[in-house]
Amino acid sequence: SVAVAQPVSSKAQVWPNPCTSELSVKVDNNYRGAMLLQILNTGGAAVKEQQVQKNQESMAVRFSAMGMKPGLYYVKVQTGAKVEMLKLMIQ
Repeated sequence: SVAVAQPVSSKAQVWPNPCTSELSVKVDNNYRGAMLLQILNTGGAAVKEQQVQKNQESMAVRFSAMGMKPGLYYVKVQTGAKVEMLKLMIQ
């Protein structure tokens, strides 16, 4: 049989959403390596950022929302060349 390389298909989730104090970003994909997680304001500026080493299929990263003004933000998940954007409401 011939092994076919699986493309990096990702499913990122953020919870709780809306959030008040702490949030988690979970990434499920077959990517391994450096992963950049950013919380962006509506102007596109990063207000929080974490770079982690992803060495398993499913990984969750926690962020504190303390000090963030209520409103709409975006969570940017970058795994290799793939970028995903998720909406996040801070209450």
